[in-house]
Amino acid sequence: IAPRLNVASRMSHAVQSYFLLTTDDDGQAREIAKHLEAKNNERKEVVDRTMKAIDERLAELPVIPEIIVIGDQAWPAGGLSLVANKVKDKYGKPVLVWGKNGESEVCKGSSRSNGEVNLVKLMETAGGKDFFTEFGGHFMAAGFAFPAGKEKELAERIATAYAKMEKEAFVEDVLVDREISLNDISWQNYYFIEEMGPYGMGNQKPVFLLKNVLIDAVKAFGNGGIHLEVSFRNSQDKKIGAIGFFTATAAEKFDALNGHIWQGVNLEAGQRVDALVNMEKSNFKNFPELRLRIVDIRNPQ
Repeated sequence: IAPRLNVASRMSHAVQSYFLLTTDDDGQAREIAKHLEAKNNERKEVVDRTMKAIDERLAELPVIPEIIVIGDQAWPAGGLSLVANKVKDKYGKPVLVWGKNGESEVCKGSSRSNGEVNLVKLMETAGGKDFFTEFGGHFMAAGFAFPAGKEKELAERIATAYAKMEKEAFVEDVLVDREISLNDISWQNYYFIEEMGPYGMGNQKPVFLLKNVLIDAVKAFGNGGIHLEVSFRNSQDKKIGAIGFFTATAAEKFDALNGHIWQGVNLEAGQRVDALVNMEKSNFKNFPELRLRIVDIRNPQ
């Protein structure tokens, strides 16, 4: 539901989602829902086409640059935040992606950091308001706009600014609610946790620590291998799956040591790790399954 409500602000107008949620007219609700469904499908197609074009361009380069600045006047600006996320996750580099809406005199874009550079500071260093018509955001994500016709200058400014800046380490503190064992992963505990929901801003899902757990199996999957599944087994030899979305590097062959975002952690069968996880219910293919969502992984300590 959420992507369909959100797509109005990207591909149409946000007021349509407001009308959908507030109307008492069933017929009007159906028409708006159909429109948003169509726009959501259009968004998916646009994102897929843009990603394909970016992959093709980057494949032509002898080496992937330390910071990726890429765009096209034919790319609609509405869905570029999703594209920026995908590029950052796939290539592990900070990225700025831009496009242009019709005859607009400015190009607009979205950026994502891999944690090495503060994007707002980067844009300030690259010229700030003397170059960008607008920019803003935070360390890991920011939007920007600049005059059309200065696309080459954007890439040069960003590359120069990135080379000047001291690279930073982005550390996000995670509050661990409790240390548990694999035997604690049960439907009974899941339903108990759900009674404290709904979860979201102001009431985050509980984060549990699994210490020194043995990996039973590991694989990358989805869209060329961008997601990760790590399997454990409890004392009753029952498989416990843990999913990390957008945490693999989409390598042709999964590298258990470097083919994921946790550098230096060997995610290989027979290895032990510490893991921060949420407990969740999956309904993939209408089959209810209790599994874990990976928050972070490290070598045992």
